[in-house]
Amino acid sequence: MSTGPRPRNLDPARNAPEVEAAFEAVPPEQVAEILDGELFTFPRPAAPTRGAHHASG
Repeated sequence: MSTGPRPRNLDPARNAPEVEAAFEAVPPEQVAEILDGELFTFPRPAAPTRGAHHASG
C-alpha cells in the first residue's frame, strides 16, 4: 500500500506514452532510465569476473 504521492521522476503520467513504450521495449542486456521525460539506455555492466589463478610450472 502506498503511503504518499509517488516522486515526480517516477510518475509515468509525467512521461510521454511513446517514451514509456520505448522504456518497456528496452532489451534485458541494457539498463534504461527516464530522466526529465527523455529515455537513456546504457549497456548493462559486465558481471565481475572471478580472479582465475593459474599455476605455472
